[in-house]
Parts: sequence; C-alpha cells; structure tokens
Amino acid sequence: MQLASVAFSCLWPVFSAPAVKRCFLLGVMREAKSPATLRLRVAGMVAPYVHPRGEPSQLEEMRAALMVGADPYGFDPGTLESLRQDQERLRALLKRHEDEQGLPWNFAEYYAALEKVKQTPAYVELEKRIADKFPATYKELDSRLDRARLTELEEKGKTRPLTAAEEIEQRHLRARLACYAETPQGADCRRMNSLRALSADLRFPEEEEELKGLEARYPEVPFDPTHERLIIPGEDNLRRASLAWRKMASKASTDKRERWPRSGS
Repeated sequence: MQLASVAFSCLWPVFSAPAVKRCFLLGVMREAKSPATLRLRVAGMVAPYVHPRGEPSQLEEMRAALMVGADPYGFDPGTLESLRQDQERLRALLKRHEDEQGLPWNFAEYYAALEKVKQTPAYVELEKRIADKFPATYKELDSRLDRARLTELEEKGKTRPLTAAEEIEQRHLRARLACYAETPQGADCRRMNSLRALSADLRFPEEEEELKGLEARYPEVPFDPTHERLIIPGEDNLRRASLAWRKMASKASTDKRERWPRSGS
C-alpha cells in the first residue's frame, strides 16, 4: 500500500493537463486492485475534474460506494451476496421439511424433526461454508451499532429524502445485518434476549439453565430492550400461560388468607 502511494505521488506532477488528470485519477479510483485508502483519497481529488463548479456533486456517493467496498469487517459486496445465497439454500432445506410435515400438531416432534434436518450432510456442509466466509470480527455488539445507525437513517428519511450516499450505506447495513441474523451467534443472542425479557418467575427450569449457558458464552452482551424478541414456540406459550395462571391463583389465595385470617388461628 505504501509503495502504491509513493508511485502515485511521483507520477502525479507528470499529468498536468486537466483532461489527462481526470483520466488518470478515474483509472486509479476504478481499479479494484488499488488499496482502499488510495481510492478514497483519489475520489476527493477527482471531483473538481468530473463535476464543474455549481453542478450537484456525486463525490459523496462515490466515497460511500468505495467505503462499502472497503468494509472494515470484510463484508465486500461479493462476500455479502455469496453469504446470502448460501443462507437462502439453508432456509430452503428447512422449508422443504416444513412442506413435507405440514401443520405441526406436536411441537416437540416438529422441532425434533427440524434438528434431524440440521444434522444432514447437506445442511452441515452449508453451515460450515457460511461460517468460513462470515467475517469473524463482526459480533453482536457490532450488529447493535448497525441497527442504531439504521434507526438514525430511518428517522432522517422521515424528515427529508436520504442522500445517495445514505441510501448506499442503508442498503449495505441491511445486507450485513441480514447475514448476521442467520448466524449461530445471531440466533443465540436473540434467544438470550428473549429469555431475559421474561420475568424470572415465568421462565421454566430448563430455560434458566439455557440462559445461564448463553450468558456464560456471551458475557459481554447486555440485555437489549429495543431489539425484537425471538418468538417463543406455541407449546411453550401454552405451558407459560398455565404457569402464570397457577402463580396468579396461588398469590390470590395467599392474599386472601392474609386479609381474612381464620378465626382462632
């Protein structure tokens, strides 16, 4: 990268005519093998030669597009598209199972069958391929920063049209988050958030153990009250409703005894 910058600095005085400068700069900026930092620097230098003074400048859009290509985590457009296609294949495998099973009458059997699908060679191979491609430095806290930035852009969009650069950034962040949502860490953190959202007296013993395991695995991840909660399976909701009713009935009975104690007691 340093060698490219030195070569650029040495050659720049040679290209003095504006038309030549413009061709030279555009060539450097559009060359995919040029270092990202150099391309960003060139994007600023080429603007006066591409956009005459007084006309709307597309410099911001060019810089945003270059920054997408130089994603700090490694989510370049090719990686994002490849991840999207593989994750779509994973969903297709699960959907095929759902189509074959039809409407689930027994949730336990349904989820057990789903787990069997996830053990098939095709599913395991796709999961491994996705894990190998997915940038290891992108974590749950990074996804929360992306969600916060998307919320900020959505709020801006309510008061004025987003700029071309903001639209590019918005599409990129959405694609990044969509890929992360399908990862094991993304699913784990959503589940952990859902369990934390439940009051402790409404969590089953097995859920308490599951929550302890997730919190041990992701100790740096706090509860996020703004994030959507993972949908609890229907059978668990029925069990939870029954548990809540029993607790309410027990509390009402206790309150009644305390308010109206038996005579002679």
